[in-house]
Amino acid sequence: MKSRRRNISSNNQTTVRHRTRSSTIIDGRYYSEPLPIELIIEILTRLPLKSIAKCRCVSKRWSSILRLPYFTDLFLTRSYTTQPQILFAACKNDGEVIFFTSQQPKNPDEKSLPLTANHRMRIQCNATANLRMRMPWMYGYVSAMFSVMSTGFVYIRDDSVICNPSTRQSFALPKFRTKMHDSRSYFAYDPTEKQFKVLSVTLTYRGEYNANRNEHRVLILGSGKPSWRVIECSVPHYPRSNGVCIDGVLYYIASAKGSFDYRGVICFDVKSEKYSFVDAIDTFVGAAHGSATLVNYMGKLASVKPEKGSNTFRGSDRSFEMYVLEDSEKQEWSTRVYELPSLWKNVVGENTSLQCVGMIGANEIVFSTRFANCIFYYNIERKTVTRVQIEGMEAFYGEKISIFLHHAEDVKLL
Repeated sequence: MKSRRRNISSNNQTTVRHRTRSSTIIDGRYYSEPLPIELIIEILTRLPLKSIAKCRCVSKRWSSILRLPYFTDLFLTRSYTTQPQILFAACKNDGEVIFFTSQQPKNPDEKSLPLTANHRMRIQCNATANLRMRMPWMYGYVSAMFSVMSTGFVYIRDDSVICNPSTRQSFALPKFRTKMHDSRSYFAYDPTEKQFKVLSVTLTYRGEYNANRNEHRVLILGSGKPSWRVIECSVPHYPRSNGVCIDGVLYYIASAKGSFDYRGVICFDVKSEKYSFVDAIDTFVGAAHGSATLVNYMGKLASVKPEKGSNTFRGSDRSFEMYVLEDSEKQEWSTRVYELPSLWKNVVGENTSLQCVGMIGANEIVFSTRFANCIFYYNIERKTVTRVQIEGMEAFYGEKISIFLHHAEDVKLL
């Protein structure tokens, strides 16, 4: 069907109106009226990341559109829901950190093709290099270096650097003065206020345990010039693990009640900046074990732990445990023991050491080898094991590599 048009002439100017768009002819030249901003945003959100970078140079109007919170949030949401990625962070001995990404397979099976890791950015981290020199063989240390948000940002703890692998940007957070000798920091997100926050706990441990003297600080990103602010902690504790942020609550394993041996889970409400503590005692003591990995299990905190008597996941394991925090206010846990099928040892390899890197959906637990040359998906419902090869990381074999699921491309500029 042909579009209807109406010509309105006035001297040397003619306006041509179409059903969807109008244009003007002046002195024989064709001038197209600007596209509606809603249509431009709809088009841009469907472009790949590399094209977004090029579009910033088209015009000032397009550059300003690409900075709109509405556009960046929409692009992030579509990236997270339709094309979630796996983020790889390789830390070299000289402190250089290199980020790679690959597509996250939705339904991996034995026919799944190898994943290709594509280079994103690299950054030099001096403090990280110094720490690695002191602890070169600390297994699992690299995961402790980073706090990664599904929103696309990465926080490198020892150097206090925020970076965005999608835009290849980074910036260092301001330092603060303290007499304490050590600290543990976490990256968190408040979905209500749409704010990123960094929580820092400076520690007083020098041969004796005194959590009452720890200092707690918060820094809010995106609120002008970032600065640290001291906050109160109603639960004196000593952080013992990496953290996971779920729906505006940051969780991490900690020692409390004046003893290193008394462990549980700290719950830090990112919006209110209030602490609470969930005990992990009796039959649920494994939830706060040193070998446990905290993961997001369908919007609930879960702790995945190797079988009893083991401090790491292996191909020779016969089972593993998972503890789910059903209700933090009521201090309610549930526990599940998953018996591994015989094919687990055949697919993984009896002497292979693994680390748990998270969960996909309700049934898929993901493990990786130490040097990230392959990933294993274990379906707890079907009891199937799928091995997926990683290509593109061969040059970093022997380096410490961390893997993070559910990474999304984020076009926000830092």
